[in-house]
Amino acid sequence: MRGRAPFRQAGLALLLVVGTWSADAMEARAQTTQEYDLKAVLLYNFMQFVDWPPGTNKPNAPWVIGVLGRDPFGKVLDDIVRAETHQGRRIVVERYRSLAALGECHILFVSASEADNLPRIFTVLKGRPVLSVGDFEGFAVRGGMIRFTRNPEGKIQLHINLQAVKEGNLMMSAKLLRLAEVINLPAEK
Repeated sequence: MRGRAPFRQAGLALLLVVGTWSADAMEARAQTTQEYDLKAVLLYNFMQFVDWPPGTNKPNAPWVIGVLGRDPFGKVLDDIVRAETHQGRRIVVERYRSLAALGECHILFVSASEADNLPRIFTVLKGRPVLSVGDFEGFAVRGGMIRFTRNPEGKIQLHINLQAVKEGNLMMSAKLLRLAEVINLPAEK
């Protein structure tokens, strides 16, 4: 499909944009949309830089990127993964309005609307091979694996809680770790 190749071939190049992307001087809504477009691309590309334990997926089951809480991505995340595969399996997006609705997923973006529920969320995820990603204050230091932040110049940065990644039995590529600020804190109990 025309237009899909840039997402498939981007890999590390798209992750490198973390260090170089800066929001244009547009209105706040346009900046937010552009920011979440980039974050959606990064979520998709994390699949290439994270290894899940063998047997994580049932045979022929899709890889699932989940969004918990209010969805800041709109249809862009669906558009990015449409017709894409990882290790021969399709990639799908699922949205969960609440923690009770949480299904099996491999990457879980936790929306800021769920910030007050982090202790419960991390209790449910404890020991499960789910890459947890968020973009609000305290996410990584409270037990999340990857937090998106913006520096004063407007560039997207990654903060990775390596201890939380290890506790989820995931392995991250050194290429991804080099692009991030690595924190090594135990997940909140």
